[in-house]
Amino acid sequence: MRQETFKLLRCPNNCGDALQMETLEAKDGRILRGFIHCGGCASRFPIEEGILRMMPKHLHVQQVTPEHDEATRRQKIEMAARDNEADDYDKMKNLRLFGKIEIPYTLKQMKLRPNHVLLEAGCGTGRMTRVFAPKCKSMIAVDFSVESLKRCQRKLERDGIKNVDLIQADNCAMPLLSDIFDAEVSCGVLEHIPTPAGRAMMVSEMARTSKPKATVIISAYKHSLYTRLFDRKEGEHPTGIYYFRFHKTELHKLLSEHLDVDGVSGVLMYYFTARCKRRPGRNL
Repeated sequence: MRQETFKLLRCPNNCGDALQMETLEAKDGRILRGFIHCGGCASRFPIEEGILRMMPKHLHVQQVTPEHDEATRRQKIEMAARDNEADDYDKMKNLRLFGKIEIPYTLKQMKLRPNHVLLEAGCGTGRMTRVFAPKCKSMIAVDFSVESLKRCQRKLERDGIKNVDLIQADNCAMPLLSDIFDAEVSCGVLEHIPTPAGRAMMVSEMARTSKPKATVIISAYKHSLYTRLFDRKEGEHPTGIYYFRFHKTELHKLLSEHLDVDGVSGVLMYYFTARCKRRPGRNL
């Protein structure tokens, strides 16, 4: 984590207290090991291998128990599944082929500039991160799978990319201050948030953390004629990961509660891609 990123952070438990940083190991302006302390809720967030782990309290416990609510249970199942598949995720042939269309199309929609600060919400193993990073000044990429983030980190190091910070975080409770980003992107993440309230919270968080008039690109599963015939609108993948497929009007309605929607395209076969802007003067 770069030292200057500390000033962009807030506690994900929304306690509103000031944070303090303890550095144990640093090199070339990057913190490799250390802790972020929150005086308000007494949380202690580690920095390990340069990755800041800043999850909210309800996702700290590793084991799923009967006491967890259904949404938290599903989130924790997905976290474990993403961790388990991190090493094999990039080997998926269909994903690699789809990426040859998806990534250039998404990049074109974003219209990144060299002075932009970018957020990627749900970066996974970084299949898009290392394409976006050279196009902007600075970037923060978040995901709640720490094993995926470690794989992403190795890719960035291999490519010599140094303008990205990786944070283990919940997209519904981002540990980031408001009005930070010139552009934001989230690809194939929203459909895995297990409740309508959670999906609304993720969109709200993306709006909150973006600057007024910032471009926000969000893609999500499409409920198409094909999926109507051969798959369900809502369910679980074989790994237990929850999914929800959107009708175009559903996605537009959800996004427009927090963002100005310029358009929703279905040009990508399995996904809708929405191009939005943060509303000027939105009450945060």
